[in-house]
Amino acid sequence: MKNNFFVIEGPDGCGKTTLINNLKAKFQDRDDVVFCHDPGTTELGMHLRSLLKDDAYITEPLDIRTTMLLFSAVRNELSTKVITPALEAGKIVICDRYLLSTLVYQGVGGDLPLDEIVNIHMQMRMANPKLTFLLTANSE
Repeated sequence: MKNNFFVIEGPDGCGKTTLINNLKAKFQDRDDVVFCHDPGTTELGMHLRSLLKDDAYITEPLDIRTTMLLFSAVRNELSTKVITPALEAGKIVICDRYLLSTLVYQGVGGDLPLDEIVNIHMQMRMANPKLTFLLTANSE
């Protein structure tokens, strides 16, 4: 299986959505390119995304480890149901966010040990990207 899995990462407002929309337009006629979003894309991912964004569902802060495990579970679902099957079919996969976001937000930002996050990712045998593009925001 050839690894054609690419991730686009970066902080909010850095242009990820614009870049991904431009790539979607460029590859719209190709059926060998799959786009996905983490969290999102799968039914579980969409539900978690809604749950975490809507204050009506969760009124008190979640423990940072709980948050990391929720994101990891959703990522495993994405890897198992979307990314790995697409790669096995010889397709190119482009994902908006992935493991690096969890390392930054729950690891660095939430003070969880980075090796704990990586170990969970490895134990679940999730797909690993061939290349991650990290976009940065211009502060000017």
